[in-house]
Amino acid sequence: ASTLIGPVSLSAGFVNAVLSDTAIDSDRNKALTGRIAYEAEAWSIAGAMIWGSQQGPPISIEQPENNDRNEFDLAIFDFLVKGDPTPELSVYLNFDYVWAHPGHGVPNRSTYGTSVAARYAVSEITGLAARFDVVVVDPSDSASEDEYAITTTIDRQPTDELTLRGELRFDWCVDGTYKHAGTPA
Repeated sequence: ASTLIGPVSLSAGFVNAVLSDTAIDSDRNKALTGRIAYEAEAWSIAGAMIWGSQQGPPISIEQPENNDRNEFDLAIFDFLVKGDPTPELSVYLNFDYVWAHPGHGVPNRSTYGTSVAARYAVSEITGLAARFDVVVVDPSDSASEDEYAITTTIDRQPTDELTLRGELRFDWCVDGTYKHAGTPA
């Protein structure tokens, strides 16, 4: 369901799962989703969320496998502010928070990510952009690996139907190592 009240848009609904990699509803859980947004001429602000129970594998070795149902509460919150302070400059700030509450004596796990970006139109067909991203997995765990990225982009639109982009990205994390499939890489 959605409605528009002046410059404010509201929506709410139910979906099969918070996260799903199949089109079939494999459990009988449902998730609640919603969004509220305000749009002005040169900027906008929006908040969205999805919350529900998720079926999945055991969260820890101490938690026994439940063949019937192994559920945990999961919510994703999204906040986006974007604007065009000048005709040539576009900016945005995006913040996401993932909250997982596994239960069964296992502590809550949370993750958040932030992205800040700007694009400057050098000409009508060429632009330069930069973006900074950070992802913090389980801030309560000092051993978690915070990940960062800086991306620069140049774009050119030689025709109305074709846009060419080139990007250069640099990734790093706090302790200088990444994990690939659970092992240091």
